[in-house]
Amino acid sequence: IWCLDGLASVAVPNGEPERGALLFGAAEAYMASTSYNHPDTQAELDQTRALLAAQLGPERALALRAEGASLDFEEVLNVALGGERRGQP
Repeated sequence: IWCLDGLASVAVPNGEPERGALLFGAAEAYMASTSYNHPDTQAELDQTRALLAAQLGPERALALRAEGASLDFEEVLNVALGGERRGQP
């Protein structure tokens, strides 16, 4: 979860907001299924999520985060490694 959030936090300010949104969504889904949280980095994550909403628009950012939450592990790994998600060119 920490790695997914970290990759998302790098992707968003580096011109990959869609990828960042998917990774944030996946991390949020995994976090919801466990007791894991990382309060030490919460302010940074909140700031990156705000940047994400500014870049994509709040609705698109939320839609991509929801899509990221629905990805299976293999798809999340592919996105994390810079690949495309299923059904995308």
